[in-house]
Amino acid sequence: MNNYAEQLARWRQQQEESLRSEKGWLSAVALTGIEPGEYTIGSSPACDIALPPGAPALLATLSHQPPVTAITFGAAGGVLLNGEAVAAGASYPLRIEKGAADREICWGPITVVVLQRANRLAVRVLDARSAARREHAGRRWYPADPTLVLAADWIPCELSRSIDVPDVLGNLRTAELPGYASFTLAGKRRHLYAIAQDDNLLFIFKDGTSGRETYGAGRFLYADWPRNAVVTLDFNRAVNPPCAFTPFAACPLPPVENHLDVAVRAGELKPDYG
Repeated sequence: MNNYAEQLARWRQQQEESLRSEKGWLSAVALTGIEPGEYTIGSSPACDIALPPGAPALLATLSHQPPVTAITFGAAGGVLLNGEAVAAGASYPLRIEKGAADREICWGPITVVVLQRANRLAVRVLDARSAARREHAGRRWYPADPTLVLAADWIPCELSRSIDVPDVLGNLRTAELPGYASFTLAGKRRHLYAIAQDDNLLFIFKDGTSGRETYGAGRFLYADWPRNAVVTLDFNRAVNPPCAFTPFAACPLPPVENHLDVAVRAGELKPDYG
């Protein structure tokens, strides 16, 4: 019991540190959808994508002409592309497919990330000096409850199955469903479908606490891939999606199959917005 509680406390502290980090979700200050065309990025009021005051007037120009996306930098010094210094005025192609690395531009406390969401590009701006990061009151959790660490039966989908998962930007993402977890909770057999991740499974769910004690759009629960047809669901590690902390995240919403008609009082509570 004590060992589990200690491990859980350390894990929760790591979640807090990640959220509070310079490039954590509390630093997000803007999210802009990108269509084919050219976009200026800087603190000048004339720029298409605004950076916070103090940033270069023109940090860069993003050219998105599918299938080619490129970034041309302005005259500011100290600019990094994926951690490497870039020359003022130089142009670089960007790979934006899933898993690509060369899409992060840094200048001082500012980070600009070019990312892909569904079939669209977007640009997210992070500012390590953000008010949300300064004012964050800390993540809040239910007390640890070892009875809500469940050994669930893993039921693979017999046929290839996917679902369209909506996100808060109105996009639909096609998510592969390798199977579902079947478990008993509050005297009733229930199930949650998993979305396949590279290293683990993601269960996005709502329950009887959603919108009351916990974040209204649902919570995320990550789990290791099953062993011997068993997957461990530790609801004490259910976390809020990034959208709970910033309006500048595009989070998937729980599929209707993952709406539980029971209150799961474990894991993360609603954020305290002050």
